[in-house]
Amino acid sequence: MGSSYENHIHQLIEWHLSDTTGSKYWINRRESGWTKEVVERWFLEGIPPHNHRLLEHDLRNLSVELFIPKGVNKEEIVGVFESGGTTGEPKRVVLGFPWMHELLEWSAVKMIEWGHTPGRNWLVAVPTGPHVVGELSVNAARKEGAFAFRIDVDPRWAKNTDNNSEIAHRYSMHLVEQMRSVLLTQNIGCLVSTPPILLALTRDSSLVDLINENNITIRWGGLPFDRQSEKFLKERVFPHVPFFGVLGNTMTLGFGIETDRLADKSNPFTLCSPVNKAFIYDTKKDLFATSGVGEIAYSHASKTHLYPPSLDRDSGQVTAGKDVYLKQKFLQKEGIYDGVY
Repeated sequence: MGSSYENHIHQLIEWHLSDTTGSKYWINRRESGWTKEVVERWFLEGIPPHNHRLLEHDLRNLSVELFIPKGVNKEEIVGVFESGGTTGEPKRVVLGFPWMHELLEWSAVKMIEWGHTPGRNWLVAVPTGPHVVGELSVNAARKEGAFAFRIDVDPRWAKNTDNNSEIAHRYSMHLVEQMRSVLLTQNIGCLVSTPPILLALTRDSSLVDLINENNITIRWGGLPFDRQSEKFLKERVFPHVPFFGVLGNTMTLGFGIETDRLADKSNPFTLCSPVNKAFIYDTKKDLFATSGVGEIAYSHASKTHLYPPSLDRDSGQVTAGKDVYLKQKFLQKEGIYDGVY
């Protein structure tokens, strides 16, 4: 008998490629050479088919209905979401309620481990609209019986500023002003945002004092903090509130959560297994390894979405213990201190 992960993958590939329950897309791919055995090797051995990059093309250009399995009812679907779209045409993916509930159950436990007290409202200043991070954050608040106050962040617009630091600074201040209004008037217990926006917020000492006095959990995601900035914020600016990061990824419809608040180097993230898994992509051999250092790839296998290991924007390390360490970027040195994502 194989591992729980292997059994999970076998079951979900059978589901997606079956004539009875599968999607038109994966059935067509099966008939054109991506058989069950080929897709299993892709997931379990990291050996993709020679034309595996077609999947990325198809997620950008084909109708989403082709990817929805016959065995899934429309009532089971939360919605359709898109990748960032800052480096080309966005990819589109379907989020299902069963997986979302599983993910949020898992993340709620992890947040409590960090010291979060559930029940108060959330301030969500992250990409919403076509971006899944906003939807997941709003539903995480709802799961606690709380409201989510939303401040929309548009990374595509920010990308179009052509690195104009003045425009980016004005936009981040525009976001902080909206956040200020909510923080001053509402009962907020969790703040969800990105490192650049949080750094902009810390320029206002009154908001820093309010967050500390009200023990507001800070959950950041997006471009990772450099270790020096994160350590400074945790120990000097927000020393007594839960402060941790999430590693989000649209195409896997999920995120990892920081696991070691005492690490001297960058903190590791853990993913919600067995649905999500991280790999290291070997560019020379065109293989996906389960551990190593380099460009990170991710996979997803649930009843509504099948996504074999595929390259993403992140780089870093994946350990044999399944922890993910991101390569850190120095926000101020790279000229994106005043950015948003």
